[in-house]
Amino acid sequence: MFFLCVFLFEVFFLFFFEKKIWGTYFTPLNFLSLPYTLVTLVAIVYSYASLGVPDFYFPSLIVWMVGLFFFFIPSLFFSFANKNKEFLFQICVGKKDDNYRLLTVIALVCIAISMSRIHSVVSLSGMSFGSDEFSEEYEVKGVLAHLSVLMSAIFAYMVYKADARHKFAYIVILLALVGMYAVGVKSWIIAPFLIGYFARIVSGKTTFSFKSVLLPVLACILIFVLSYFILMVVSGKSELSSVWFTFVTNHFIDYLSGGALALSLDIKAGILEPEMTEALFTPVINIFNFVFGGEYLSSLNPIFLSIGDLGETNVRTFMGTIWVYSQNIFSYAIIVNVFGTFFYLLYSYLRFSSNIFMLLANCGNFTFLALGFFDFYWLTLGAYEIILILLLLYLMSRLSLRNVFKIKKE
Repeated sequence: MFFLCVFLFEVFFLFFFEKKIWGTYFTPLNFLSLPYTLVTLVAIVYSYASLGVPDFYFPSLIVWMVGLFFFFIPSLFFSFANKNKEFLFQICVGKKDDNYRLLTVIALVCIAISMSRIHSVVSLSGMSFGSDEFSEEYEVKGVLAHLSVLMSAIFAYMVYKADARHKFAYIVILLALVGMYAVGVKSWIIAPFLIGYFARIVSGKTTFSFKSVLLPVLACILIFVLSYFILMVVSGKSELSSVWFTFVTNHFIDYLSGGALALSLDIKAGILEPEMTEALFTPVINIFNFVFGGEYLSSLNPIFLSIGDLGETNVRTFMGTIWVYSQNIFSYAIIVNVFGTFFYLLYSYLRFSSNIFMLLANCGNFTFLALGFFDFYWLTLGAYEIILILLLLYLMSRLSLRNVFKIKKE
């Protein structure tokens, strides 16, 4: 319990200190630390309440205590660098729209390609939509994989835009979901939704309240449940029953608390993984390997740990993955600082930019940080690519349109 108390003190101290130096609670560190803290509390209670789940190992919290300290250093640096430029972090919609029409057309093209591929796979193979076999056959590669990430970026944009003035955005969202469920990766349905929703909250388009916090939580649960409904019930592999409901509940708890529980087991066992520091930069390394003909590097954790009734998992949370892959305090400090610097560099620039796509790019970082209770998402190219696409859309809008948003001074 001592480690838990120290950890909670650090989290809440940094939470309020971030508000003091940035003028808002919406900062990268807070998006990283609060979800992990809440999920870890749930994991602790569940592990001690359930006989079928290993007890949480409290000293594993040291990994996050140290990591949050190193992550905070870039925050402190950039806040001091911008101390003479105080702005209220609120973006207000102007009269003229941005690239809504263009992105709607691009979205419809991507949706048409997705629907055509779904029809082709179903008609040629006879597989049921949503099954594991269907997802494997449908698997997007090459150009289609990049179009899928582009569609995810536009999906996030449409979640932000959806309102009485942009009703067609709701249709785009619903049609896009068909293709996203066809891929079968839950996190890549949840993440684009959260990017758009966080943008609504941060910009003030959706008022920050208990209701606005509860809504995305319920939406993510619905996305998760619907995924297994399509995978098991729609595909004809299972019936809607208490057995199905128990299965989905266990998988949801596994998804929610698996990272924290697996990290605690890993630390208790003395770290079971081999040293894999390079794997933390897999997307960047693999781009060079692709260009220069090098060998493909895998970022997957080879060690699966049993968390009792919840099954097995190889995820270790954001900070946990960096630690068990690097296994060296010096490397750990540098890597956490490098990523923290990237997040706060982009974040500090957003405060002086009035562009919706810069807002979405930052909310992309917020989203993958918030999902850090599960794993370190920058092991995959998609986390970089969706941010890059949003930044490219930002540059395009700067070249083609005047700013349509304004930042209110405090």
